[in-house]
Amino acid sequence: MMRIAFGLVYFGLCLVSVKAQIIEISRELIHVDDDVTLKCLLPDNVANTKDVSNYIWYLNKKKISSTEHFEQRDNELKIKNIAKHLEGYYSCLIEFRTSGMKLETLPELIIISENSHKVENHDKLDSPCSFRIPKLCRNKRNKNEEGRLKFTVKPLSKNVDLGTSSKVHCKAPGSTRIYWMKDSDDRLPNDVEDNNGTLIISDVKFEHRGNYTCVASNDEESIKTTIEIRILPKFEIIPPKSLEVVELQSVYLDCVASGSPPPTIKWDHESTIISTNEGDDGRFKIFENGTLLLHEARQDDAGIYGCFIGSSAAMDSHSSFEDANQEGGFIMSKAVLMTCLVALIYISLVVALMLWCRNKRQKSRLEDPENKDVNDDTASDGDDGRGEFGEVLTGAMLESDVPSNSSKSSNRENKSDVNEIKPQHRLNILVKSLSNIKSEIFFVEFRRQVDLYRAVDSQHVIKLFALCFEKDRHFMILEHGQELKTFLTNEQAKLTPQMLLKFSRGISCAVDLIAKLKWTHRDIALRNCIITHDSIVKLSTISLCKDKHANEYFKQNNKMIPLSHLAPEVIESSLYSTASDVYALGITLWEILNEGLFPFENITGDEFLQLKQNNSVDYQSLFNNEKVPKELQKVLLECWSSLPNERPKPENVIKLLDDLIGKENNCVTNGIEH
Repeated sequence: MMRIAFGLVYFGLCLVSVKAQIIEISRELIHVDDDVTLKCLLPDNVANTKDVSNYIWYLNKKKISSTEHFEQRDNELKIKNIAKHLEGYYSCLIEFRTSGMKLETLPELIIISENSHKVENHDKLDSPCSFRIPKLCRNKRNKNEEGRLKFTVKPLSKNVDLGTSSKVHCKAPGSTRIYWMKDSDDRLPNDVEDNNGTLIISDVKFEHRGNYTCVASNDEESIKTTIEIRILPKFEIIPPKSLEVVELQSVYLDCVASGSPPPTIKWDHESTIISTNEGDDGRFKIFENGTLLLHEARQDDAGIYGCFIGSSAAMDSHSSFEDANQEGGFIMSKAVLMTCLVALIYISLVVALMLWCRNKRQKSRLEDPENKDVNDDTASDGDDGRGEFGEVLTGAMLESDVPSNSSKSSNRENKSDVNEIKPQHRLNILVKSLSNIKSEIFFVEFRRQVDLYRAVDSQHVIKLFALCFEKDRHFMILEHGQELKTFLTNEQAKLTPQMLLKFSRGISCAVDLIAKLKWTHRDIALRNCIITHDSIVKLSTISLCKDKHANEYFKQNNKMIPLSHLAPEVIESSLYSTASDVYALGITLWEILNEGLFPFENITGDEFLQLKQNNSVDYQSLFNNEKVPKELQKVLLECWSSLPNERPKPENVIKLLDDLIGKENNCVTNGIEH
């Protein structure tokens, strides 16, 4: 991590500005080659001059020493042979012996005229203040304040980055000439140009730092304002973004910066400045080039380290002599940088998580290139309700749209295979949707049902026609017909015991095949059986647990369960097996033989759950109407045994039904023949 911060640091003594003043006592006008004397006067409320220890004179904030042009005596400064380069701001510092107090005068601007100093009559001058000390002319100016020349766009000191470009604007309406100079030199450095008052630095270099003065003048007066251009230091080598260190190993963190003057480099650890003079047994050392050395790293040394660079060029505070509002030093807050870093990390994590989830969904998709999508020829008849993981729709599709596969058993490895259905006009279909694809529980059950129908090839088990995937939902398209429960209820007058036994045998064949293929159905019930137009019964998974058949389900632990058809071990520990399917098969056969009745419908769900948990369900009461043959009653009671290993196998149930029907019919499924 790399962070930069700059602060404003003020050095020096506290100076009190009072009404000490400078007056020019020898001349009213100042011209080239003239001599002039400036006098520094004390205010009336200050101690007498005998307590004054020293008078120090300054030109443009630089101390004046005795030269061929300057001669200093007590509180007077004599300027001899005035030259143009001596133009500028003069100030005086008064020091006292006993009190230690210091007084500083406000800077006064002296403008030197290059015209001849031989003026016959000063009173005839059009602009008598043009070349005078402004303080002496101030009262005269106030008489015509509205016409005074002033800056409308006043430049401000600024910090600029090395190698960039920068512009500073300066405007003064009414001026006949406006120009820039650097450090009292009329010539600007290379790569710096003056475009009608706009200072342009096209390629910032260290030598461009310093004071720049904007001068605006007309025939009557001239004004100036001075700003400072500060060049910010630049990183040459930045610390690594992350670093793994072995405990007790020494590590060097490089941080090198350039600047003029050379910048100061500081380090911090977790927002605490690292000091090499105290604490940590001298394990931290910062070299002159800025490199941080950490001896014998410990666990508590882990964290975020920051490298800060700052230059005195960006820390000094300057005021212009025209009482300008100075621009504050450039400060880059550590808090802002930390916020930006945290935001960047957060965005990176979100993007990474989205990519990970997308990749996981792609790997988990069930669709292969051969899978058939639902097209425009698939029509929905309506919404039958909601199942265990989404909506359940019924509809129809053309037989020509059903993918064909001539050899199911020979191509078992291809998961996209679906059962062959020979063309027959329009087919009734059932569409089961997985609405919440992000739910792992629902997705696993959706995948399990798809794999079940791919594995089972039987005339008594519905067929999987196609899979369809959308961005937010998955669909399986299954064979469908009339619900067997509805058929039995509506056609009671036409049904014979022989027909009911044949229906029972068809469902038993479906359960037997599923068991032999090491699968479990988990929701065998009359509501999940259909009958086709040619009177073939088939086992399905309509599972309308939230709408049409909601009264046949019981809510336990926020999950809808088919309580009446669940074996005790499933209720207790969710342990599904062939034995639990046999338990449900026994209840389903009773429903068929009783022409669609629901068992124990007069007992509430909570009561029935208690009876099952106590193993005290009265199954014998189900045979009071004598609709179930006595030979079959014994087998059904065995199917409902509380001990899974005492329940019969599905093939034993089929054999008994064959005996009752009086005719043996083979169940041909997946090449397995009974």
